[in-house]
Amino acid sequence: MLRSTAWRTPPRRGPIGSWTGPWVDREAAVGSGERRWSTAVAVVVAVAVVAWLVAEPGAPVPDEGTAAGPETPSPTPNVARSRRPPSARPRPPAGPLPRADGRVGVVRGRVVGPDGEPVSGGTLSARCLDDDGEVHPIPGGNAVVGDDGAFELLGCDGTVCIDMHHAEYVRAEPWETRPSPRPVTLRARPFARLSGRVEDEDGAPVPGARVVALPGAGTDPHAVPPFTAVRTSTDADGAFSFARVERPPCDACDAQQGRCEEGADDALRTWSEVRLTAWSEDRPPAERTVDPEGGDAPVVLRLPRPLAPIEGRVTGRLPPGSYVLARSEARPYEVHRADVGPDGRFAVIGLGDGPYTLRLLAGRRELARRRGVTAGERLDWSVGGSENDEPPSGNPSK
Repeated sequence: MLRSTAWRTPPRRGPIGSWTGPWVDREAAVGSGERRWSTAVAVVVAVAVVAWLVAEPGAPVPDEGTAAGPETPSPTPNVARSRRPPSARPRPPAGPLPRADGRVGVVRGRVVGPDGEPVSGGTLSARCLDDDGEVHPIPGGNAVVGDDGAFELLGCDGTVCIDMHHAEYVRAEPWETRPSPRPVTLRARPFARLSGRVEDEDGAPVPGARVVALPGAGTDPHAVPPFTAVRTSTDADGAFSFARVERPPCDACDAQQGRCEEGADDALRTWSEVRLTAWSEDRPPAERTVDPEGGDAPVVLRLPRPLAPIEGRVTGRLPPGSYVLARSEARPYEVHRADVGPDGRFAVIGLGDGPYTLRLLAGRRELARRRGVTAGERLDWSVGGSENDEPPSGNPSK
């Protein structure tokens, strides 16, 4: 600051007409003070600019007099934002929620048959009946049964109802449990089966015969098969069987959902009657209609003698490994195969009544086709040597 005495000293003129003395000092002091104020202002502005540049872009500024709340994401997608590394971000829990003690309940044990031996294969699925009376599937409550019958799946804090999905076994009793460190034993039993035997006209067993189950004439078109599978084959003794579809014993989850009453909404209608058909490579089919809920007596299917074969010869440039398939037009499930020999000759045997459609094939490529061929006819084919040739026509003759 300037001293007050400088303002009381009278001015005096210098030798060359300029003013000297305290007034001159006052002007110099004023100029020096202004420069100091300008410098201070410039520093403040520079600090403000630096602070604005390093501030987080896009961060919302609270209104005056209002407490700053949680950060609101910028509505502009192109605004750059500072990001935490992925490892620092919180992630939502995956799978079933942990219990109060921080652990998820586990159910483990073995599946055994009536004889106490382990039942292997198949899968298990679990549902939960909670304390509020609600039934829901358990996330992670699925398991594949091991070769020793062992399994392990996630449970819940309520009653755990376990279902079994197996081609040959069904649970013998309701499987209800709770998570526990102690293993449980679940008992299963084989499905009831419809069994039978395939014989020739002399009563000898026919091994390797194919057997299919078809709906009977009076069956509801919306009904489902009463067996777990509709195709099988005979063993060395000519025996076959179909596992019947059975509803497992009702458990607490079923009862809570109203599925235990007779005629429940989810009950499936099955075929009221079944037409069993069997045939072999060298014998035509035999059919028999049976009651799927019938007794335990085995069903006997006796195959008739075959009719005369369909013989023929293929000429031309035939690819190696060619063969002929004959499919019954009245019984689409009935198919017979005959390999084409080096001389181009073939013979389809084991035929029954009615027309057949014959296809000449090389691998999966069809070379020729002929419809309406019956047992005892002869079919001659001529095949070109190029894949671009038109399919040749067959000329059947008696």
